Amino acid sequence: MNELVYICNMDMKERIQVILEQYGLSISEFSEQLGVQKSSISHLVSGRNMPSFAFCQKLIQAFPEINIKWFISGDGDMGGLEVKNEKEDLSLDLFGALDIVDNRAPKNAKRQRVERIIVFYDDNTFKEYSPR
Repeated sequence: MNELVYICNMDMKERIQVILEQYGLSISEFSEQLGVQKSSISHLVSGRNMPSFAFCQKLIQAFPEINIKWFISGDGDMGGLEVKNEKEDLSLDLFGALDIVDNRAPKNAKRQRVERIIVFYDDNTFKEYSPR
């Protein structure tokens, strides 16, 4: 699992939105991959409807790497998902190889480690990344 998606108090419509964002899919593209009507996805994303059992089956058939427990309840992580940028292959391990040197710090200063990174979005959601 290269990326773990944790979002506090995320509801079903937000989990669907995360899937769309992570795979770079529009509602139309997502509905085509699942074999459902575009309006069905729109109703799920708006919060009007909740997904049916049949929808969950189609989701895990089309995207077997998605953790169905996360999708249904929000527990755990989204599942193994390697996100690739078309321009370059980005490693989403924010803590592994990152070694930031602050040249302004005194030479005898205590070395500090990153505890967590929180990214806030303009739609009032956020993602929190922590070292493993």
